[in-house]
Amino acid sequence: EQGVLSATILYEILLGKASLYAVLVSALMLMAMVSRRAGWG
Repeated sequence: EQGVLSATILYEILLGKASLYAVLVSALMLMAMVSRRAGWG
């Protein structure tokens, strides 16, 4: 089925983007915590 294949690809792309955003957000939170602990604001 062509529809199932395209749906699977779309799902994997969305999942990849979601995990990428999660990594970016966690990295930003980590940097914010470190900068706070260092006393930069």
